[in-house]
Amino acid sequence: MGKWKADRHSRVKTLVPQCLDSCTGRNSPARNRKPTTRGRAGFAWLANRTDDHFLEEDDKLNLAMKQLLDIAEIRTGYPFRGRIERIEIGGCRLVQMGDVRADTGEVGDDLGHVEVPANWQKHVLRTGDVLLVGRGVRNEAATFVGQTDDVIAAPHLFVLRVRTASLALPDYLTWFLNLPATQEQIRSIRVGSGIPFVPMEAFAQLKLALPSIEMQQRVVCLQRLCRQEEQLLEQISERRRVLITGTICEAVRRETNH
Repeated sequence: MGKWKADRHSRVKTLVPQCLDSCTGRNSPARNRKPTTRGRAGFAWLANRTDDHFLEEDDKLNLAMKQLLDIAEIRTGYPFRGRIERIEIGGCRLVQMGDVRADTGEVGDDLGHVEVPANWQKHVLRTGDVLLVGRGVRNEAATFVGQTDDVIAAPHLFVLRVRTASLALPDYLTWFLNLPATQEQIRSIRVGSGIPFVPMEAFAQLKLALPSIEMQQRVVCLQRLCRQEEQLLEQISERRRVLITGTICEAVRRETNH
């Protein structure tokens, strides 16, 4: 396991400069910008960290710290009263807590349908809204990437809508909320003896490190590449398992036929 971690750490260090270059390449809006020394130094330092507490030393990145309420409008999902009536087709679609997962980081249009509740239009999600599970012990976040106007969020989800596009990227906000250090902060403000929940007021006062938009784009790019790597490694592992199982079964079959 130690060797695997070392190899993965080495891959991440190699991936960082590649990501920085690709994010400012021909297909990037920032292609005509020269990467800042602070940006490259910050990312290099991040890649060399082996623990999850780099936020405690944010001064090394020279980042601005802002409260969440200054970055995004925050509300809860639709306040259903009584049982949620599910239907096969029609109505509107509902994002539930199980649809918000940090491993994918996104919520799309593949959702269950429910009867249209009263005054639901003002609760419709927009592309780029960030959803966070506010109830229970799994307070993960994901970005809504759907393109339709018939999706609402369940009541136990926080909906964050970035106030200004030039201030923060939704995917960066999702990434930051899912960081182990941020998740630890969220756990520290949870209340409730049974099923815990995150109080809106305390959640809105969480502080986030907010670099330049250019740096945020690089963070998002690197995170996507890491997610793609994990998916490929899972596929390789599954195919290896199938191959080994097939080889063993063939060996057993030959042994028993003699």
